[in-house]
Amino acid sequence: MYKSAHDHIVNGLGRLVTLLPDSIYCDKLIRLCIGGRWEADAPNYLQMVVRQVMHKKPEVMFQRLSMIWQGDVFSFWYFFFHSLHSTIEETNLYAELCEKMGKKYPMIVKDMEIAFSVSSGKAFSPLP
Repeated sequence: MYKSAHDHIVNGLGRLVTLLPDSIYCDKLIRLCIGGRWEADAPNYLQMVVRQVMHKKPEVMFQRLSMIWQGDVFSFWYFFFHSLHSTIEETNLYAELCEKMGKKYPMIVKDMEIAFSVSSGKAFSPLP
């Protein structure tokens, strides 16, 4: 199954976007991310898919996030931004989402800001 992870997650889960209504598809992606953290391979593939969907359908994703428990919203964002190294693309997506969604979804953006600060580039932080 290890060798099938990319095909199952990127190709399989990525293709569902054309088969399911946006609300159902986004709900499923969000649920898969809650409680997750960055790791190489399969979790990383899931992050790739979720980031692509967030980039293409931020309104739907934020609307669906607004309907779940706030602790799960933070957990979603923690996984969404959890990474080994911060990248320009990740930082730009974060800034774009803050600007685009901040007025309509201030509580979701607040959780996103906190999660970004504690997860982006901190997947394997050395001990003090």
